[in-house]
Amino acid sequence: MHFSCVRSPSAGWPLPILLLAGCLSVFAGCGSSSGDLIPVSGKVTQNGQPLTTGTVSFRPDAARMNQSQHQPTGRIEADGRYTLYTTERSGAPPGWYKVIVFASSQTDEKGQAHPGMPKSIVHVQYNDPAQTPLSIEVKAGQTAGAYDLKLEK
Repeated sequence: MHFSCVRSPSAGWPLPILLLAGCLSVFAGCGSSSGDLIPVSGKVTQNGQPLTTGTVSFRPDAARMNQSQHQPTGRIEADGRYTLYTTERSGAPPGWYKVIVFASSQTDEKGQAHPGMPKSIVHVQYNDPAQTPLSIEVKAGQTAGAYDLKLEK
């Protein structure tokens, strides 16, 4: 079958060109594009001391109109600092987020190895987007320290 002679009755365009344009428009809407990302980094402290392990995850806050499908996440470094990444790119889409923090240890309070399940070293409220008291708006032009996280308990 030779496609170049098949025409769309309404526009006069060859059918293969219309199919190609349709496919391109579909593919343009797919993929992992996260739009413009804003750099997000900060320091996590617990009771005034740097948290030295764990993960920070920003969960879109639908109640504050953030409909993003992305959950920017970053690892907490030994000095308490973290940087968020979204689909392997540094930063987070703008909007309001509930912030959750996961941190656990295989040792007890005295530093002794503790066999079995790891123990959370942050209060469980920080593990649940519905309970966390941490909420942050990601937006351009934030000042230093705007994304610092202070955990209590």
